Amino acid sequence: MPFPSSPRTLQAFGVLLVLACLLTSLALALQAPVTGLRLTVADGGAVVVHGEVPPRVDLAPGQRLVSLAGVDLRADLLIEEPDQLPDWGRYGAFMADMTRLARAMPPGGEVVAVLDDGRKVSLPVQTRSWLALPALFWFQAGVGVLCFLLAYGVWVFRWHDAAARHFAVCGLSVMVSACSAAVYSTRELALDGDWFRALSVANHGGAMLFTAALLALLWHYPTRLARRSPAAPIYLVAGLATLAFGCKTFDAPSTGFLVLLAMFALTFAVAAVQWRRTRGRPLERAALQWYLLSIYLGTGFFAAGILLPVALRAQPLASQGLMFGVFLFMFAGIALGILRYRLFDLDRWWFGAWSWFLGGLCVLLLDLALVSLFDMSQAGALSLSLALLGWVYFPVRQWLWARLAERRAWQDPDSLGRSLEHLAAAPDAGQLAQRWHQVLREEFAPLELRVPDARASDGRTVTIEENGLALRLPGIDGPGAGEGGVLLRMPQSGARLFRRADVARADVLWRMARHVQEAMLRREQDVQAERRRIMRDLHDDLGAKLLSLSYLGQEEARQIARSAMQDMRDVLAALSASPCGLDEALQAWQAQTRERLAPLSRSLDWRQDPVPQGLCLSARQYTNLGRILREAVTNSLKHADAQTVRVVWRLASGRLLLSVEDEGAKDTTATPTQARSISERVRDLGGTVTWSSGSAGGTVVEVEVPLHPTS
Repeated sequence: MPFPSSPRTLQAFGVLLVLACLLTSLALALQAPVTGLRLTVADGGAVVVHGEVPPRVDLAPGQRLVSLAGVDLRADLLIEEPDQLPDWGRYGAFMADMTRLARAMPPGGEVVAVLDDGRKVSLPVQTRSWLALPALFWFQAGVGVLCFLLAYGVWVFRWHDAAARHFAVCGLSVMVSACSAAVYSTRELALDGDWFRALSVANHGGAMLFTAALLALLWHYPTRLARRSPAAPIYLVAGLATLAFGCKTFDAPSTGFLVLLAMFALTFAVAAVQWRRTRGRPLERAALQWYLLSIYLGTGFFAAGILLPVALRAQPLASQGLMFGVFLFMFAGIALGILRYRLFDLDRWWFGAWSWFLGGLCVLLLDLALVSLFDMSQAGALSLSLALLGWVYFPVRQWLWARLAERRAWQDPDSLGRSLEHLAAAPDAGQLAQRWHQVLREEFAPLELRVPDARASDGRTVTIEENGLALRLPGIDGPGAGEGGVLLRMPQSGARLFRRADVARADVLWRMARHVQEAMLRREQDVQAERRRIMRDLHDDLGAKLLSLSYLGQEEARQIARSAMQDMRDVLAALSASPCGLDEALQAWQAQTRERLAPLSRSLDWRQDPVPQGLCLSARQYTNLGRILREAVTNSLKHADAQTVRVVWRLASGRLLLSVEDEGAKDTTATPTQARSISERVRDLGGTVTWSSGSAGGTVVEVEVPLHPTS
């Protein structure tokens, strides 16, 4: 079901989701009571004071604490991740002690700590400010947010793609898991047990959901492995595993990690099938290699450092909070793959669109930051802030906003006239198609413009599709002009949807392009009609007279008449000719050359490279190359008295090379008339010509011309 929202609306919704997750995590983290002590576990499992001690607290670094608020302090109360505990009994006792500690430490009050020597010390209880939160909290939350935005940003522009949906679920699960862990893994000691348990289940569920989404993602991308998707059963297994963890139906908390590892192991099997699917397809294989490298570079480190040791009931190899950073390898790697390999069929505009949107968000955050710097309750600060805002901030912000939100050409009333001039200046149908697409880009600034293969518009109607995300225009008709129509997606760089006003404007532009196309066709028809008239006049008048002349007079006059008739036929052929195959042209030239040499008892040594199928010559190339060959052969027969003429055709790097060599006794390299005629024709084709002496004393004419049509 298409979403009736523009990409930027969906982007804004994603940012709101991020803010909701961050604010919830921040609120829970600020609820955790603190005493200002840094506690750590010493040898033997004792809890000791570490680092500096708050003022007016009668404690010293290294002293051991036996209890706090009547709760016996033990090493596992400082554990970062409670689902790493060996059994549910320890897990339940941990949560119960968390609740007792949190309730015994009201903000603004005091809590009594008992030292190993029996001495009691009163500790003041406070609440943390957001500036006092440890860096690990912001690191985990930041990683989760970045992963979500990268994945969600793909889904915004590919919401109809199953792979993009699963990738977005991957990002969402990382954000939920990381933000949940950020709260309880950075606590000083205590956190309300109910909230702690809810956050622990959310963290575990996020890990389950991520692994399930990764498995479903690999099933659908780069190729869909089967028509029926196993996504629903996979997500169901992840949900049931999370429910089993929350209801403590596993035999131990660490059993859930075995389920995670089993699902993660399945991803390797699916990846192997994807690898086989791309065999013999180098571009798809390169994209798949980058895709799998991005995925397993991050998830592999996390599985090896956290999941596997905990599943085996061993200590993790690193802090889980720090290990969340490896997920950035996956999501940032896929983002780079979008720019390099067009993963998820996205182009570089994906990065530009998010840069535009996040740039606008930075402007809003700058507003909030400046407001928070000034205390509006004080008259002096208020006056200073108003002066700075009016004279400095607002002008700068307006300039930034203007740069981020440029007004597009579709708002310019003179753009239609410029578009018509631009279209009318196209020299041919191919150029008209390019200019037509350029006009559409300038008018609507779509994120994507493509010419559909089969789903053309219904003839002569501009239509809105995908609930406003796409606009389909019919073709303007004509060779190379986009007969299948044009599909525009996400106008104004994704800032809005297509509207009825866009349909009306696109219809006007399409009619303008159609008029230009029809005028071009009429002009071509007039040119063809004039060519036919000239051909008819040449054939009926000059041709008849040359034919009569060929039967009169001396032999030399008859040869001149026959040569003139051949030249006239070449001119007529050039006027009416269409592109022909190079192989066909070489056969014709070889037959004509042999026909000329046979009455004179001369031999022909014809050599040519194999001609690739589909290689064609334009009418101009065919005529000029044929005349060049004829001139070179004529020179060999007439001036060098050659007994054998060698003609060699070669193909090299998109160029055609012709060599005509005679074995005559004379050197004819300086024949002015022949040199001028051949040089002019070679220059007309954009090539080069050289004359040199042959090994047997004759002349070698070498011509090199490009195969593509010249202007």
